[in-house]
This record gives sequence, C-alpha cells and structure tokens, in this order.
Amino acid sequence: MDTKYKLTAEEIKRWNDWKHIESNMEKVDGAIFDPHGARHNVKAAPSPKGVPPEMQTFKPM
Repeated sequence: MDTKYKLTAEEIKRWNDWKHIESNMEKVDGAIFDPHGARHNVKAAPSPKGVPPEMQTFKPM
C-alpha cells in the first residue's frame, strides 16, 4: 500500500462504513454472520446437496 497516497473523502467514508459492518459480525457455531442480513442478493444454488433448490424466505422468530 502506498503510504503517500491520500484517501479522498468518499474513500474515507467507504472505509469507515466497512469498518462499522465488520465490527458487527457475530460468530455463531463456528461461522461468522452479519446480523443485518446478506450483503449481496441471495439465490438458489445446487449446493449444498440435500437443500431444496427453490428460493426460501427466513424470518427471525
């Protein structure tokens, strides 16, 4: 990383937003989760095997 490079205001804001997201991660059963939900769109996939391929909605209890 070039230590002489000065971040722009937009880059500083993005970096601070990312640090906030990362600081909220929770470890559950050995895996790390974002309590605010998925960061990217979720879609059905062929793996893991045995999981239904159709889209499912999960709501907090």
